[in-house]
Amino acid sequence: MEVSGESRRIGGRSQVSLRLRACEPLGKRLPDSAIVRDAFDGVRRFGAFQESLDIARNILTDRLRLLVEAGVLDVVPASDGSAYQEYVLKPKGEALFPVIVTLRKWGEANLFARGEKPWGSSPRRTSPGWRS
Repeated sequence: MEVSGESRRIGGRSQVSLRLRACEPLGKRLPDSAIVRDAFDGVRRFGAFQESLDIARNILTDRLRLLVEAGVLDVVPASDGSAYQEYVLKPKGEALFPVIVTLRKWGEANLFARGEKPWGSSPRRTSPGWRS
């Protein structure tokens, strides 16, 4: 996945590049960790994942399929009763929360200039059973 998408800009930089910079050292499997991160941030629908990640439909489709097959995500009917489907974290995916938080903290500490805001806020745990 290229981080060159310029869908939204913050301080002259692509929001995509800011959000994914911490994941770059992980290599080609970046979309998987970014998808899981977005799922923790409350993203559930294909279109929302695509907008957030600025990733080609065919690649996103493949990555979501692999995460479902791996038991990280599940596909469920849309919560609003529409014909859409949503992707939700399964327990195996929820177990990745400490990894996503640690990666985000590492990125903030090591890859951003002092005062540069890499993302809006700390990750939100929107899945059931989250204890603040």
